[in-house]
Formats: sequence, C-alpha cells, structure tokens
Amino acid sequence: MLDGALSARHLDRDDRLGAAWVLYELQFVRRKAQAEATLAYQAWSRHPGRDGYTVYRAAQDRADAAQDELAAWVCDRLSAGEPEAR
Repeated sequence: MLDGALSARHLDRDDRLGAAWVLYELQFVRRKAQAEATLAYQAWSRHPGRDGYTVYRAAQDRADAAQDELAAWVCDRLSAGEPEAR
C-alpha cells in the first residue's frame, strides 16, 4: 500500500513537472512569435507597402495562434482542476 502511495506521489510530481514544461514552451513560442510580429510591424512602418503588410499580418497571425494555443491549454488545465496551470 505504501509503495502505491509513493508511486502515485512520484507520478503526480512528474505530471506537474511535465505540465510546467509544456506551459514554459507555450509561453516561449508565444513570446517569440509576438517578437517576430513586432519586428515585422516596425519594418512595415518604416517601409510601407503591400509586401511588408503581408509579412506583418502573417507574423501577427502566428502570434495570435500561439496565444490561442496557450490560452486553450491553460483553460483546459484549469477546467480539469489542476492548480499548477494558474
């Protein structure tokens, strides 16, 4: 019985570490995508035109998608009652 409790505790810790890693990765991807969008916006602002705007919008769309993924993951974790997503 004690071995089972220790194993469950170990798995819970591993789950928390895994969740923390996923959260970190999603945050990193979102920040990187937003930084690229900001650079693309700045370039478009300096040199207006259709091509620059297209590059900016594509970068911003990627940043928006990364934000949506992060938000969905956190909402899923919270709705499952997992406090480490807070």
